[in-house]
Amino acid sequence: MTNVEKGVPETGLPFSFTNALRQSDEDTVMADYKRLLRTNGTLAIPNVTLSYNSMTNKLVFTQTGMEDEENAYADDLVYGVLLEKESGDWQLIQLRNRKEYGSVFMTLQYGVKREDLVVYTFATKADKTEVSQAQYLEPEEET
Repeated sequence: MTNVEKGVPETGLPFSFTNALRQSDEDTVMADYKRLLRTNGTLAIPNVTLSYNSMTNKLVFTQTGMEDEENAYADDLVYGVLLEKESGDWQLIQLRNRKEYGSVFMTLQYGVKREDLVVYTFATKADKTEVSQAQYLEPEEET
């Protein structure tokens, strides 16, 4: 169970709790983190997948590049967001420009377990005037 309050993170990106919250009793609101939107804009969602290597305790964000098209610009910035469910701590990670192909590796901090994390990806225009909707990423276990 998680107590949730609305707020704005330091990056200025709005929280949106649309369809993600449910009252479980008088004092507790339950958050379904898979449905929690961190951003909700008009840009296209970036092409990013997520995998996890339990041997190295690393997350791997793999991005497929996109060229300029409607609501997607080659110089858009792509980000990953890691939210730790128990503590409510989160981390913003800049991945690549939208046009770039490749992977970004991130070793989880000591004591952080993959099952305690919720991960999203989204894009912003290079001048940060527009944003995409956030996409929830479910990691595939690397073999």
